Amino acid sequence: MSWMGDDYELTSLLKRASIMGLSDYRSIMPMTFKETLEAIKKLKLQGNSFTTIDREKIDKFAQKYFAGEDYLQQKREKEVHSFWTLSDVRNNFVYQTKDSLFYFIVDPVFGASYFNTTQNEKILHTWNGAMFSGLWGDHLSFSAKFVDNHEKKNPLKNRAFSRERGIFVATSMGDFSDVTADISYENKFLNFSAGKDYLQIGSGNDGQIIFGDKPPTIPYFKYSLKFTDWMELFYYFGFLKSGIVDSTSLRYSSINSNDKKLAAYSRTYDDISKYLALHAIFLKPNEDLTLTLGESIVFSDRIKYPFLIPIMFFRLADHFDSY
Repeated sequence: MSWMGDDYELTSLLKRASIMGLSDYRSIMPMTFKETLEAIKKLKLQGNSFTTIDREKIDKFAQKYFAGEDYLQQKREKEVHSFWTLSDVRNNFVYQTKDSLFYFIVDPVFGASYFNTTQNEKILHTWNGAMFSGLWGDHLSFSAKFVDNHEKKNPLKNRAFSRERGIFVATSMGDFSDVTADISYENKFLNFSAGKDYLQIGSGNDGQIIFGDKPPTIPYFKYSLKFTDWMELFYYFGFLKSGIVDSTSLRYSSINSNDKKLAAYSRTYDDISKYLALHAIFLKPNEDLTLTLGESIVFSDRIKYPFLIPIMFFRLADHFDSY
């Protein structure tokens, strides 16, 4: 769901709706674009149960994504293209198009801000990029956000002991990217998606209880199978970045140069592969109680088939792999 700049506000609304018994919100993210539109639709229908401030936030989301909501409700028309203008208060995106089969939006992402480091030093953070999202037919949805960031000095040092998410720094000049993407297929029983996004498990304002929100985005695929209204199986597989050098992959090549300072050896290497597997079952015996039972494992070197089986106990799979 991180394709939206308002994801924190929407997640907070869904959590409160779940506590009040108005939503089946699960604290495992990210959400697909279609799931997000459906969540906004449910919040709008239950608006009278919220405070005035929350209703204003819900109305803002409903107005911003009204065209996507119409698409989900089968209010599809002939192909319509629209660009943002000052007079069109309902069009919140630079460009959007909708027809009987396809809905698509595009928007720029840019800004600047100052923040204080733990050493009480002011740092300028600038960013620019773009996001797009869409629906195709009744089952396929996609979304992506690509943002280039720049901070003076070392961005990793700036984020030490802070609430800021972790990043992969591209250069020593303080450049780094924020990339999220997801494509999904959904029907009544199956929800499958693949992409690159933040993994969130559990609730909390300053950090998630089960899986911390400090790590950067990771590539993943996930799916859920809804057997009945009260039982659902969830599986997630992520490709982590270990940052640990695989010593067997070290490669050296000489650099010829008349300048002795430049004459040296170039070294290339691969990181040790690292993976995360998670599976869980959601049980809802009644309207007031939801249970989540699951386990996760982090392993390295290579993808191991037993951890790809969603109904396999990972502890037993680990025993099998240890022989």
